[in-house]
Amino acid sequence: MTVTLQDFAMIIGLPLHIESLIGRVWNKFWHERVTGLIGDCSPSLTARGKMDNRSSGVPFKWLRENRSGCPQGVDNETMEQYARAYLWYLLSHVLFIDCSGDVASWMFLDFLVD
Repeated sequence: MTVTLQDFAMIIGLPLHIESLIGRVWNKFWHERVTGLIGDCSPSLTARGKMDNRSSGVPFKWLRENRSGCPQGVDNETMEQYARAYLWYLLSHVLFIDCSGDVASWMFLDFLVD
């Protein structure tokens, strides 16, 4: 037995009658793109104890530690940045898990612009 796209749509309550998300995954200028979308991207992101120069995404650990709870009384732009970070986490860690298990993938980053 396998879960179909229709089963998944029924479970999460999203319609299937919309256009697919397609596009290229760009890892160039990732630091600037992450900073623009979620408001911060520490230049000292680390993975496994060394400077992380990965091309696949941002470690979930960093995302959880730095963007897990939106402070009270922030402006709308900051609130949107925290919401984008949460959606990015959900897409990469809950809905579309990859074999690395520790990275929020760039694949979803550009879809969170709007």
